Formats: sequence, structure tokens, C-alpha cells
Amino acid sequence: MTDTVQQVAVVYGVVRITLLSGDTLAVPRALFRLHPLKVSDTVDVEAYWQKCAKDEYTLGMEKAVRALTARERTQKELERSLLRAGYRPDTTRRIVDYLAERRYVDDERYAMQLVQARQRKHSARRIAQSMQQKGIARETVEAVLEQHVTEDVQQELLDDLARKYLRRHPDIKTPQERQKAIASLVRRGFSYDMAREALQKAQAQKEQD
Repeated sequence: MTDTVQQVAVVYGVVRITLLSGDTLAVPRALFRLHPLKVSDTVDVEAYWQKCAKDEYTLGMEKAVRALTARERTQKELERSLLRAGYRPDTTRRIVDYLAERRYVDDERYAMQLVQARQRKHSARRIAQSMQQKGIARETVEAVLEQHVTEDVQQELLDDLARKYLRRHPDIKTPQERQKAIASLVRRGFSYDMAREALQKAQAQKEQD
């Protein structure tokens, strides 16, 4: 079924083509250069995409490889990047699947690197939240945390945070002040009991010094 191009505009790097029917095509800018349309052109949308398919896949793959060369990414991050650039969902999925099968994009590897970089600064809960925000599957998150986050390192981090809190607030006397101190550690991703015990230990050490 044919339609007529009413408007061609570039929005955030994506070419938006408005048709007489009211439908809109989103075409990656690089692809549009190879397969341009102009106002008043008659277009069969299905035929247009069939003509573009090979070039769309090639250009999308090039974009994905450039993105992975710049830095490690999760599958979901790579997928979002391609979709934002105007690549169609089916094409995007084929590209991401191809790269994932060959481990050019690897969520488990990304998760391990994130743990190594952050476990001495952030709680396991916070690290898990960061992973999930980046689209890493819950099963992968749990497996990587179990293998690579040690209780000793997490305890050292919590003890250090408790000591730092006491240096900033040296006079904790009332129950309200104590609850506020514990709450500050809980917000960093630790359980209430762990936070309470770490605060007690830090106070005991402070009194001995």
C-alpha cells in the first residue's frame, strides 16, 4: 500500500518521516542518506524497509561495534542505543543477539567488572540495583554477587562508613540521634541489624582511643 511523504525532519539524530496517512517512519540518519525520501514522494512503506534491510543491519552493526569499542556495555544498554538511533526492534535484536553469542557484549562480564570496581565503595544491594538498572537479569546479578562479593570486604566497608559518620557526628547521645545514625547506614544499602552492630563497634572503638 502506497503513501505520500508530507514532512521530513531530523529529531535528535533520527529522521522522522510523516506520511499523508498520519503514520510516521523513524529512520537512522546514516540509513536515510543511502535511501532518501523527500516531501511529495510516493512510498510503499513495506517495500521501502525491504530495500533498506541489508544496509540497516550493516549500519546498525557498525554503530554497535563502535559503542562497544568505546566502553563495555550491557545487552540492554546496547539495545537502547540502537533503538534511540532509529533502528527497528527486529534489526536491533538480531544485532545484539549476534554480538552476545560471540561474547562481544557479555552481561556477566560487565557485572563482574562492576563488582570489582565498586565493592569497596558500595554495598552489595547498591551494586545489585546498579546492575538491574542497566538491564542485567536478576539471575546473573545474584550469581555474580554470590561469587565475587565477599562478606569481609562488605563488613570492612560498613565499619569504615560507621567510623566516618562518628567523625562527622561525634556526640551521639539520644535514641533519636542513634536512630538517625543507623538510618544513614541503612540508606547505603546495609540491613538494620548490620548497621546497628557496626555503629556499636565504632562507638566502642572511639571510646577506647
